[in-house]
Amino acid sequence: MTSFLGADVGALESLGQNCTATGAQCADTGQTVASQTSAAIGELSGRLASLVGQVDASMSTMASTVQSMKANADSVPWTGSNREVFVGAATEFNTKMNQARTDTEAYYNELKAFIDGEFSAKVQEFVTSLNTAMADAQACCDSMNSAVQGQAAAVDAAMNTGLSVG
Repeated sequence: MTSFLGADVGALESLGQNCTATGAQCADTGQTVASQTSAAIGELSGRLASLVGQVDASMSTMASTVQSMKANADSVPWTGSNREVFVGAATEFNTKMNQARTDTEAYYNELKAFIDGEFSAKVQEFVTSLNTAMADAQACCDSMNSAVQGQAAAVDAAMNTGLSVG
């Protein structure tokens, strides 16, 4: 086994650059997660609103179609139990559609409140935890870099200034 006093200064400088780059990547990761999660929550809220709008538009179209069919049926001279079944079903359809609209709005409001409240708080908790871990990891990289730079300076001083015995 060969013993070696000091270190390769060039290798130490490269190692120090890697420490700095990794530390910067830690910071970038925390910042990216923070901005991306905010955007994701906004996108989720927007998509939910869009979906509810599509459902409402579809229900409106169906209700209008049934109303039109009922108006057509009313204009046709038609009596008997089949007419009563048709009118009853059309009326029930409108009742069910109105209930579906009410339920959709209620669920949307609940989901929106959940997203804006508990969900957003949990996501923020994650972001805070991750940012703390990334800041701690960056501090470790800074410590590693400091140790590397200290060794490089000591080796450089010993090689260029000489060893002194104390």
